[in-house]
This record gives sequence, C-alpha cells and structure tokens, in this order.
Amino acid sequence: MRNFKKVVALVLAVALTMSTFTVAFAAESTTVTKLSDLGLLLNTTDAELGTELTREIGLTMILKSLGYTQADADAAVATSPFTDVKGWSAGWAALAFSKGITVGTSATTFAPAAKLTEKEFVAFQLRALGYDTTLAWDNAATLAVSAGLVPTGATLEATTYTKSNAAEVMYAALKATVQGVTPAVTLADQLIAKGLFTAAQAIAAGVKAEAPIAFAVESVTALNLNTVKVVFTQPVSENNAENTANYKIGTSSLGTADAAVLQADGKTVIVIMNTRLDQGKKEYFTVNAGILSKDGKATTSKVETELTFADVTIPTVASVTATGNKKVTVMFSEPVDISLSYAGLKIDGVAVTSLGASNITTNNLGSLGTTGDEATDAGYAQSLEITFGSALTAGSHTFTVPAGETGNFEDTAGFRTVETSTSFTIESVTGAPTITSVTGETNGIVYVQFNRDMESGTGINGAELTSNYKIGATNATTAAFDTGSKSKVKLTFASSTVAKGANVLTVDKDIKDAFGNSVHADDDQRVAFTAGDDAVKPLVDSVSLSSNVAGGAKITVKFSETVNGAYGTNFANYKLKDVDGNTIASSTSGIASILNSTNGVGNDDTFIITLTTGVSPLAKPSYTLEVKNIVDVAATPNKIDTVTKTITVADTVAPTVTAYETTTANKVRVKFNEAMSATMLEKANYFYVEGDGTIVALPSSVALSQIDNKTIELTFPGSLTVTPGSVADLIVAGLRIVGVRDVAGNLIAGGAADIAITTAAAATKPTIDGSTVKVQADSSKVWVTFDTSEILSVVDVAEITFGGQTPDTRLISGKTVTLNFTNTGKMDAIKLLGNTATLATVVAVANTMTAEGIPMASYFAGAALAVEENAVAPAVVSVASPSTTTVAITFSAPIDGTITGLYTNDFTVESNGALKTVSSASVASNVLTLTLSTPLTAEAIIKAIESNISIQSPATDGAETATLYVPSSTDKAGRTVAANAGVTLAATVETTPGVAATLGTAGVETITVTTKSTTDEFKTVQFTDGTITVDVLVDFEDDTAGTTDDTAADIRTAIAANAAITAVYTVGGAASAITFTQIANTGDVSIAIDDANLTTAIIGVAANTTPGVAATAGNAEVATATVTAAPTATGNIVVRLTDGTITQDVTVAVLVTDTTATTAAKIQAALTANATINAAYNVTNAGGSADVVITQRVPFSNVTITVTRQ
Repeated sequence: MRNFKKVVALVLAVALTMSTFTVAFAAESTTVTKLSDLGLLLNTTDAELGTELTREIGLTMILKSLGYTQADADAAVATSPFTDVKGWSAGWAALAFSKGITVGTSATTFAPAAKLTEKEFVAFQLRALGYDTTLAWDNAATLAVSAGLVPTGATLEATTYTKSNAAEVMYAALKATVQGVTPAVTLADQLIAKGLFTAAQAIAAGVKAEAPIAFAVESVTALNLNTVKVVFTQPVSENNAENTANYKIGTSSLGTADAAVLQADGKTVIVIMNTRLDQGKKEYFTVNAGILSKDGKATTSKVETELTFADVTIPTVASVTATGNKKVTVMFSEPVDISLSYAGLKIDGVAVTSLGASNITTNNLGSLGTTGDEATDAGYAQSLEITFGSALTAGSHTFTVPAGETGNFEDTAGFRTVETSTSFTIESVTGAPTITSVTGETNGIVYVQFNRDMESGTGINGAELTSNYKIGATNATTAAFDTGSKSKVKLTFASSTVAKGANVLTVDKDIKDAFGNSVHADDDQRVAFTAGDDAVKPLVDSVSLSSNVAGGAKITVKFSETVNGAYGTNFANYKLKDVDGNTIASSTSGIASILNSTNGVGNDDTFIITLTTGVSPLAKPSYTLEVKNIVDVAATPNKIDTVTKTITVADTVAPTVTAYETTTANKVRVKFNEAMSATMLEKANYFYVEGDGTIVALPSSVALSQIDNKTIELTFPGSLTVTPGSVADLIVAGLRIVGVRDVAGNLIAGGAADIAITTAAAATKPTIDGSTVKVQADSSKVWVTFDTSEILSVVDVAEITFGGQTPDTRLISGKTVTLNFTNTGKMDAIKLLGNTATLATVVAVANTMTAEGIPMASYFAGAALAVEENAVAPAVVSVASPSTTTVAITFSAPIDGTITGLYTNDFTVESNGALKTVSSASVASNVLTLTLSTPLTAEAIIKAIESNISIQSPATDGAETATLYVPSSTDKAGRTVAANAGVTLAATVETTPGVAATLGTAGVETITVTTKSTTDEFKTVQFTDGTITVDVLVDFEDDTAGTTDDTAADIRTAIAANAAITAVYTVGGAASAITFTQIANTGDVSIAIDDANLTTAIIGVAANTTPGVAATAGNAEVATATVTAAPTATGNIVVRLTDGTITQDVTVAVLVTDTTATTAAKIQAALTANATINAAYNVTNAGGSADVVITQRVPFSNVTITVTRQ
C-alpha cells in the first residue's frame, strides 16, 4: 500500500545578481511600502525618503503613525508649554508633550527646526511604546535593542537622520510590545483595535503573526463510487489516518477490507471502500473524532459530510516513473481493477516480458467483495509496479497500457482505460552511492540516509536486508525504507546495542543503489554517529474494535512507536468503560489476553486486547478505553501520559428491563439496561399485570415520569395496590412492556417483555466497581474513593471498612463515594498495610442504599475488594541505628524491595563531619536498612537527597502503580541518630579454648545476654564460628520494655530458624543463655555473636572468682578476654568494656596480618589508654599471649566484666 503514495519533488533554481546598494535600497523600499500600505507613512518619493528630518517632522511622523489627527493637534495647542513653536507644528508638539513623548529641549523650548538625531527619534518612539520618559532617553540604546527597534550593538550616535532611517524604526516598533498593558499586546495590535488597519493587512505587512491553523478536517470529497478524499489542515498521524476504523459510510464503520492511504503531502488521505455505491447515491461519510495530528498535540472533532457518489470519467494513466533502472511505476487517475498479468504492457513497443520483467505488484486496495480470484486478480489499485531482472537502457522511453477489459484496468463504475502510451526517462547514474548521514537514539532506532534511491528488498544487495547493517557484531533486527522514501532506511536494534554517545554502524559493501552500483567495491563502510536519549513519550495513535464476536471481542491499540511488551501486555494498564461509566474490563476481570501483532508478548507498536466471553460482544453504542503506564524501549524509558480513547460500536443488541417497588408504596421503578429512545416515555407502551395474570392497560390515573435516560417511575393511584409476588386478582404484581426501543432503534427483546415487580430489597443491588478503588493521603487524612453501579443516597460508615478501619466521615458525589480517615491511628494502620488493605463491608448491608431503598451488595471476608490504585506515598517515620554499621529508616508504608540497588544514594549518612559510604541497602516491609562500609562511632545525621530519590511503594496494587517517596523538609534537613550501643553479649567457653573436646563429646558454647535490647525493631546479628558466618534478622518485639531473657529468646529463635547454623549445631538454652552444641564432634570451637558485623572475635571471657560471689578481702576481681580469631580485614574495630557500671568503647586499628597475640596487645593498649577504664582496672597482656587480663585496682563486690566487639 505504500506504493500508493506519490512523492512529488519540485526543484526551483533562481539566480539573482544584485549590487550591495540595490539590495539595501530594496530592503528600505520594502519597509516603506509596507508602512505606506498600512497608511502610516505618506510622501514616499525617493527625494522625500532621502531628506534629513527636523525634530518637528520626526515627532509628527510618530504621532500620525499612532492614529492622531490634525484635530487632536489643534485641540492641544492651548496647553503647549513651548514658546518657540509656531505655525503648523505647534499643536503636534503640544500633543506630544501631553502624551509624554517629548519633554522639549528645556521647560519652555522644543527647537522644532533643529536637525533630528538618531537618539532623539528612537527616544520618541520608545516613549510612544510606553517606556518611562526619562529612561527612554538615558538608556535609549539598551531599551531600543531590547525592544527590537535597532540591531544589537547600535549606539544611536548618528547626528543626521532621514525619513528612510525613521521608517525602519517605525516598522520595527509595530512588532514591539507596548509597555504597561495587560495582557501583553504589540503596537500593531493596538492600532488594529483603533481601526487604523485590519489584522489581514498587518499579517500581509509582516507585523502580525498569522494565526495558527487549528488541526481539523478541511474537506471531504467523493472521487468516484468507492473512493473518498479527506484533507486535513495540518499533517496527520500516519497510523491514525490509515486506520479505517476512523471512518464511517452511513452508520457502518469501515474495516479491514477497506483501505485508507496517507499521501505524500502528509495531509491528504485517500479512503477506498470495499463496497461501491450506486451512481448518484447520496450518503453521509464520517471522519471520527480523535484523529491525531502528526505532532500528537491535537485531535480532530467528528465531521459528517453528505457526499454524492458519481463516476462518469474514464480512468487514465496519470504518470509513469522509473526508480533506478530496474523498476517502473504506473499511476492511474483513480483506482482500477488490475489483473496480475503482463499482457499488453509494453516499453517502446516491446512486451515487458521480453525485457526481463520479473515481478508485478500493485498497492492492493481491496477487491470489492470478490474472493477466490486472488491468484490472478490484484484487486483495485491505483499503482502498478513492474520489476525487471536486468537493467533497462538509460534515456527516454514510452510505456504502453492496453485498453481495459472486464476485470483489468476497469474502474468501479465499469469504465475502462483506452490504450495509452506515456513517456518516461531512465537516468544514467554511475559511481558508488554514498551514505550522507547516520542518526540514532538509545531506543535502538537508527536511520541511514543514502544520497540516492537504493535497491529494495531483502536480497543480498537489498537495502532492506538486516544482515547488511551491524553495530559491533550485532545485526539490525529490522530494516525497511522510511515512509515515502527509497533513500532513507530505518533500522531497529535492541535498545542495549545502541549506546548513548559514540557508536559505529557498519554498512555492507554489497548494498546496491537502484541503478546497480555497490556501496563500495572492496570494503564495508564504517560510519560513526552519536546517539542521544529518546525523550519523546509514546502516544496512542488509535484504538479500534477489530472484532466484536461473542467468543471474545478484540480491541486493537496502536502506539506511535515500539513500546515495551511487558507493559503493553499488562492487564493493569487498560480499563474499558461503557457509555454509562461502568467498568467492563480491567485488571480484575473482563480481559482474556493481550498479545502483540505477532501473537506474542514482546516489544511492538500494536497490541490486541481480547475480552472474555462474559463481556462479549460489546453492545453499547460507545465505550472508552483508558491506557496508562506504557513505556517505550528507550534506554531511559519514556512513560505515556494517561489517555482515554473512544470506541464506537454499532448497537444491534435488544435492551432488557427490570422493575421493583420503591420504599414508597405504589411507586414502581422501571429500569432498562441501556439508554432508551423517547418510546420509553409513551404510556401506551406499558400495561400492568394482576396477580392472576390478567393484563390491563395503564389507566390515565397512573403517572409516568422520567428519572434518567434508562429509568422511568410509575405512580399508581390508591385505587390500585402494588404487591410484589401477589397471585391475587386486582393486585398489581407485574408489567408488560411493548414497542420500547433503545437509542439505536433496537426493539426490546422479543418485542414485548412480561416482568414481575420485585421489592426494593430483592431488586438488583448496586455494586462497587473494584477497578475504581483508589487510596490517597495527605498530612491530615487518608481517603479512599470508589464508584458504584448506582447512585447511593446513604453510606453508613458503620457498615464499611478499609484496611479494617471504620471511616470517620464519608462523601457521596454521583456514583463516586469517598471515605475519609482523619484519626491518626487509623491513618497509620492503613498506610502500614499498603497494597494489602482491602475494602470490605458487614455481612448483610442494610443501611447503605439507593434513594429507592435498594441496599448495596455485601463485600464481606473473601469478597473484600483489593486496592486498584494506591497513591499513598511512603513517608519517613523514624531513623535508628540497629548496629554501628547499619542505619534503619522506618517508613509509614511498605516500600518496594525489588529495586534496593537504587536506594544506596537516596540518603546520606554523615558522622563527625564526614559522609559514610553506604555499601548496600535492604528492605523489610516498611524498613529500609542501609549498611555502612565503616562503623559509626558517634551520632549521625541522615539526610534525604531529593534529586536521587528512587524509593517508592511496591507496584503490587491492581494498577501496578508505584508512588515515589517525597522527602519532607525534616527529611531533607536531616534526622539525628545516636551511635548504636548494641546488645551486650557475654561469651563463656564450656571447654578449654584451644584444647580438643573429649572424644565422643560434642563441643558446647554458651553466649550469655547480659543487657536487654533497647529497641523493638528488627536488627541484624552475625553468628560466626570461624567457618560459618551468617547474618540473621532478629525481631526484638517489645524488648524496650523486656528483659535480657526476652532478648535472648528473640536471638535464639532467629538463629534456630537458620538452616546453615542448625545443620551444624543444636541451638538451645534457657533464660539469658544461648547454647550451641555441635551435632557431630569436630573438635573445640569458638563461637561469637556479633551484632556489629565486624571481623575480630573476642570471646572466652572468664572470671577468676565465682560470678555473683563477693571477692575475698584483698583480692581483686580478675577477668580474662581471649582473642580467638585474627582480623580478616584491615581497619578499625570497636571494643566495648562493660561491668554494669562502666560502659566504654575504644577504637583499635588492626591489620589483616595481625595474629591473635598482636590483636590482644593492641586491645590491651587501647583499653589502658582509656582514662575511665584505667582508673578502675589494670589491663595487662603477656607478651605473645592472646589473653587480655583485666584486674580491679581496688577490691569490691563481684562484677562481671564483658569485652565485646561492637
């Protein structure tokens, strides 16, 4: 079909040889002429234009150009302050003074006859534009350049000034903005408003921009019996223009059997219908609303045009052109039926088959319903293309098309071509074609521009063969000529192939141009190009109902570019609603599948939504499809703006009806399932049915009133009793409805409907549209909105909950209900649930109802509705330091744990004036834990970096939307967190360290918790035994109010749940002890638990006197800490000494080469250097020993001394 587009090239060569003087004079003359045409400049002879101006003449020129008259000047004479102005100019000088355009040369003089300088005239003109009188003189040059009166760099130093010079400034002033006027206008606009000239004259003179032409349908014309030409005012989207679903003939939408082809001008579309109309037939042709302009910024309104279809013209050959020397294209004046036959086609009188014709194709536009002849009939087409196996000779030729016959060269009216010979030329082109440019973007799209038309097709020499193009070792995935071109090739690569910045494209040397010349005789061509990011958002070009069958209606969505298949096939990105606003299909129901144009799930620009049988076929007259969250395939993906498109459906489905008695006795509501015609209001179409089956026409005493376009209400008089379910005579129990039609003209099902009247309670209950449940929040409240199928008059907040919380208030607006939660506890609970919060009701809804008393359906327990869209942004609640190398940030709501790699730079951690390096990030529900590469030794400030924020809520709601965390001013200023004190753990060794356990006896270690946890959050604790090193996450529950036993139990539970540990150890213990027993005897072990995730283990703490028993008088308490593992990394470690009174941290610098003895010596030196420790204890280390011995300086009651790694 692309061959149907004609490209017309017009080359105009104009040679002008003019002197510098002539050009300058012409410019002046043009300006003068334009001012003269506008009536703003008189006396424009050459002599007049060259005359030097005086002050009185220059000033008067400006005043007259502003529309002032001699009468205005005469009226001002009496107010003149100038004593030196007499005669004709006295009034003009006085008028200029009153308008602030001149202040004279003194308080009483004007110097009318003095020569006018350039600065004086420009100052007059600036004041006429509203500039301050003083500034217009003092800053004349600067203001004049800014206003566009003179070119940049002008100094206004000319002391002689001609009328021609002044004309240039006057003309420029018309385009300048008048000061002090709101809204802003130009001087030309003001003069148009005064009536000095028209807007059209101003546009012609170039002082007013021509109003932009709105994008619209300009014309619709019938060309013959089945062809319509549609012209738009601006270039139109190709995908939209060529989508036949955008056009209708009569009431029928065009379909895939029809064709629409955008022409080379980008604004004209030829629409060819698969059905011919009768000669002289009048019919409405519709161009649907919503067709996009090429730039995607505007859409058309619906246009219906009554056309007369007629064809009394014989089809002719419009043109014959050669592409290269192996292809000839014949264009006809209108579509004709073309047989796939070479018969009668000749060049220079010789049959094309004798000249090597190898292929014949057309732009098939349909076969007018004929099927079965595809092998011999190309169908109706406007172009015929013949390809030759060998080159035709260069020069002038004639192409002969034979006289038409039935089925060949015959138009839709039956008129046939006459034998015609048309001249055409084949150029002689030699030499290799060149690549003039290569451009590309990181989305993988690359364009190659050759200097001439290239060989089409995917043969070895074809410009459309993907393997002829490479970036690195990667072939293009697609290659095709760009629309309307045979010299520009559009390539597609995987987006990861095209890097931002420098790239090199290799073009195969064997590609040939249309004349058979190769790109290069010997070498492939390597072309460097720079790729930028694709920053253009994808658009929805068209949405059409491609199939509307009971087995599954299909909706085709066409995008403006290739989009990511994972998003294009995501149910959550589409929502279909009927004309009444009810959701028909969404992520929760109604969609059976979404596939791309090749029935896959990969990247594509076209996706087909197949609806379930439950909602197919679509029966309402129109629907809307919302499309959102789709992203393209750019390296940095661009997301589509949410858009809603209308789908028009031919309504052929009969309406249905129900009836119920309202809560007011004898009032019956009759509800149809769709919008109805005026027949709904005709009382003669209704009968009532008595309980015994008797059918009675409605008496005149029954009032009929319209509720909406689908509902009426019948009010029966007191003489008739309405009783649903009654079987008695004379009691109204049902209705018969006949002759009622919907707006599309469909008669009620069966032509008549007998329906029982039900009670309001038994009527169809209004429901909640689950696809509309949305939760939002601000600082003062959380609110949940949803739509119901019917308007509710009462919403009882005691009957409905969200996230288990009862609303504080509610609001009803039409079918939309808003539940408000203002209680802080409720708000926090809902936020913390995130996407797991559900909308639920009590078991039996009784008070939430419509005005007619129909209660809403129940959504209890398993029927509760999930959140479709969660727009609640996470907010920081608190920060803490679970350990010296971790910072935990707690949010108000769960955060996305799938992209933690992006979170390491969302916050900075600053301590002691330096920024800490965040090595990794992890998420547990609503807690973000940042792991630091070095420990905190002092308080830290945690700041959110707004420009780096990636933290978002999980995209696990129905719409799969994620809401970005927006830092508060407090978050950005920084929150302070104290250095972590940790959980103090004392290790005791049950067997002698370094000595093998008795054969057959497993090694046992016990860790004793000596201080309780001071947090109720999650903390990371590290278990190590020299071989196993495992981090476990401990939930300390409410240990801030607990005991050491509680803390030990929490740690014991977390460690016992770890498979790596329990494969080697049995974990037990009671109270504050955590005992590890080897499952198999593997010799003595040393076990440490490290809540700071450092590397050097200091365990084996033992008291030389019995713990808890007072020391003997004169004997100091002694404890020994044994270093049982050497450092595994170079850096600082923090060692803590605590005895129940003293708690002191010391920093020890260790090397990976340190032995246990060296480490012990360094620890001893650091402890001794601490004044607080040194005042109470003597710390020693025997040379070469791994023991650090800590002795009380003065004996006092027994203490437990613990040295731990922090």
